[in-house]
Amino acid sequence: MATPLPEPPGRPPGEPGDGDELAAIVTLDRDSDLPIYRQLDAQLRAAVLSGRLAPGRRLPSSRVLAKALGVSRLTVQTVFEQLIAEGYLKAEVGSGTFVAEIAAPPPAPAAPRLLPRGRTGSGEGPARGDAARAFRPGVPALDLFPMRLWSRLWSRHLKSAGPEMLGYGPPGGLPPLKRAIAGYLREARGVVCEPEQVIVVAGAQEAFCLAAWCLIEPEDAVWVEDPGHIAGRDALDGAGARIVPVPLDAAGLDIAAGRRRVARPKLVFVTPAHQHPLGVTMTLSRRLELLALAREAGAWILEDDYDSEFRYVGRPLSALQGLDQGGSVIYVGTFSKVLFPSLRLGYLVVPPELVEPFGSVHSLITLGTPSLPQAVLADFIAEGHFTAHIRRMRAANAERQALLLEALGSSLGDILETRPAESGLHLLGWLPEGSDDRAISRAAVRDGVEVLPLSHFCLESRQRPALLMGFACVPPADIGPGVEALARVLRRTIG
Repeated sequence: MATPLPEPPGRPPGEPGDGDELAAIVTLDRDSDLPIYRQLDAQLRAAVLSGRLAPGRRLPSSRVLAKALGVSRLTVQTVFEQLIAEGYLKAEVGSGTFVAEIAAPPPAPAAPRLLPRGRTGSGEGPARGDAARAFRPGVPALDLFPMRLWSRLWSRHLKSAGPEMLGYGPPGGLPPLKRAIAGYLREARGVVCEPEQVIVVAGAQEAFCLAAWCLIEPEDAVWVEDPGHIAGRDALDGAGARIVPVPLDAAGLDIAAGRRRVARPKLVFVTPAHQHPLGVTMTLSRRLELLALAREAGAWILEDDYDSEFRYVGRPLSALQGLDQGGSVIYVGTFSKVLFPSLRLGYLVVPPELVEPFGSVHSLITLGTPSLPQAVLADFIAEGHFTAHIRRMRAANAERQALLLEALGSSLGDILETRPAESGLHLLGWLPEGSDDRAISRAAVRDGVEVLPLSHFCLESRQRPALLMGFACVPPADIGPGVEALARVLRRTIG
């Protein structure tokens, strides 16, 4: 670990100093394509993790630091707020901003052992070919997708398509799409990767199966969140893994509880940005603790970043993969939750040493992902339409969530306890103790409303009964009638 910056003579420990002192460890390149606030954010993170900014150190005010760096005060304030939200810094009212006490990051280890072969997976959820209705979780606002724009891009590629576009396509995905995905992930999610590390697949489910084929032998111990994401868990179970349910607390996956169950897992499957289904965000200290576990156990971490773009409080939090110094994290993303499910495009970002073996196993599973949709999506991202669409959907989702919360509070406030979701596409409605959330879910479906029982996601965990309610796919005009139908079900089944 680097030596922390010394305090100037005559200044008590914890005093802020002037901006020039902190500016000495920050180098801003105004000719870089990376925005200034991103450069400042990354360098302050690195200084905290390396110890150059020691725990408890008081930072200069945003005004002082902005003057020393020659940037706007708003830029510094934005970076400070994000680092406070993620646990790198802490703000004390009346005292200032300080470096937080966090666990030291693990040193870069040797990569975990790679299996020479994979195993087939068998876990696949039920197909849902019908139109989404209130309140199906996990489906975006399909009614707001820019179909005319998408059609124009599609027609452009179809008119110019040559034999290479009509063939099987290059293994791992079209290079333009891999470049577009890598660029987006570096900017928006803090993922450290090159285009060669991106493997384009037919949705997140294929990504889970590919990881299971490559990394899991029968009876290998795999930690999964409990309650947790069913699709990924099923893929690992189908590969023969010994599934080890690990509970959660307010900081995310309970590493200490997992160690008591199995001290050295082969793989850990997590949803750190927005835990599915509880919505917990894994803290910085817990992320570092998980990376330390991977180093000690020689374990892989499978990070599912399924809907992190839709965060309604502050900026989306950076990915766990961006903290990984040892090549232990396999990062999975999908366009199903951001664009539309039938696009069937997702991706993995794998450590450099896994590119070739994952590519070889992928070629056994499929001869390639369709090229034309990839080409259209590459242009959709490269021309700025993707980020614009995310901004529109974030605003629309927030509005729909607010309408749903208002309707639930008005009609079911005495039965269903709800809280705003800070991110994602669903919220939880907590039922009275003793309620049968599975029976209620079945009754709701018969009455034309889709809500999922929280118990469906549990293995050993005993949670208060609750319903998962998706708000993104429901047009505002349908929210009220949907709540009325759900209210009839709950009044009939609970009273």
